Amino acid sequence: MAEQRLHSALAPIDVLTRLELEAELNKHADDLTRSFYRGVDYYRRIDTPNTGTYTSPPVPEGYVWSVRHVGVVLSAADQVIMSLGDTAQVTSAPTALPGILGVFPQGTNAIPYAANGFSDDQIILNPGEQFSLAPFTGSHNILGVLFICKQTPAEMKGKL
Repeated sequence: MAEQRLHSALAPIDVLTRLELEAELNKHADDLTRSFYRGVDYYRRIDTPNTGTYTSPPVPEGYVWSVRHVGVVLSAADQVIMSLGDTAQVTSAPTALPGILGVFPQGTNAIPYAANGFSDDQIILNPGEQFSLAPFTGSHNILGVLFICKQTPAEMKGKL
């Protein structure tokens, strides 16, 4: 502390130095940053289904997922439809579904890969929910799937 007089007739007052003020202001910054990210984790899964459709595992009880990226390797170039729920919904009427989450652009036969990225809060899956993938034409196999989700406990859903 540094002593300072505002006027010769007034009593001296103690004023924080620049370093003391910075230390006091930054004391809780690390704790605030830590608490903001506490509970946020990334979940990554790679599967090789080699079938015509793919269904993700259900979100574990007590957690919520925000789907960030889905990549699909196909046996031939095709668009990929992503929907909420099991694969029966995707293959029944792929263009008229209320649960469609996205249609991935078509790759080439040289690189039969389709991918889509999603922003925060675009696709939120609650406990027990899952998503499905299917080629648009239905005649190609899904050889590989990679998906990355932001995962938090359900009570911290607001952090997604």
